[in-house]
Amino acid sequence: MLRIFYADLRSMIRNKGFLSCIGGMVMYVAGFTVLITIILKCFMGGGILAAEEIMGTYSDVAVLFIAAAVLMTFNIDYSDGIIRNKMICGVKRSGIAISVISCGCIAGAALCITSVVSSCIMSLFFSTGLGTLTVTETVDSILVLTLASMAVGAFSTFLMVLFGGTKGTYVAGLLIAFIFKLAGMEVAEKLYPEQGECLLTGTKLMLYRFYDRFVPYAHFSFYRRWSFADYLIGSMACIIISYILSVLVMNKKEIK
Repeated sequence: MLRIFYADLRSMIRNKGFLSCIGGMVMYVAGFTVLITIILKCFMGGGILAAEEIMGTYSDVAVLFIAAAVLMTFNIDYSDGIIRNKMICGVKRSGIAISVISCGCIAGAALCITSVVSSCIMSLFFSTGLGTLTVTETVDSILVLTLASMAVGAFSTFLMVLFGGTKGTYVAGLLIAFIFKLAGMEVAEKLYPEQGECLLTGTKLMLYRFYDRFVPYAHFSFYRRWSFADYLIGSMACIIISYILSVLVMNKKEIK
């Protein structure tokens, strides 16, 4: 079990698609910071970004970056017959599923950490430090983002296991990630309107609050709205469900 996990992890680290996403995240953070700084200096009277605003850039693209990284890294297992070769070597289907979901978690965490490190470096040159958040609050927010990234990485990998081996893998994976992203935006807009009070009531309010509280796709915000325990429960539940479903699907899936 550990041997196949180490092999998958080594393959992921060397994968060009995964490395491209890591590099793309660095370029996105740097490009966003420089562009917004230029706009503030030239057109808005010389304002300056706070450190948490730079770190918060990850929240806008995290879901899509994680989904893309997982798809580009692990879908090759089906197209190149790697899974079939693993089974021929005696690796159990459940072991293959557990290994790939674990690597998906690590991929999500790696993208989050890359973004945080890049943001910290850019903050040294393009910000005056933290604005409204304290150091403790910032660390808590980073932990929440890391947990959410791991959960989304696990679920995105499950989708790859579910649709892997078909031509629609990339379309399905990215489309579902995009739908979750839109759902998160809708929930945040209705629960926390910029003007006025929340107008949701009854069952709809409960569903929106549940999504915002426990679904990791809604946790990509640098400003916490719920307790750390709520975020932890939601992320761990998503990871566990991804493990269980992946094992079930892998055991039933026809591997070509």
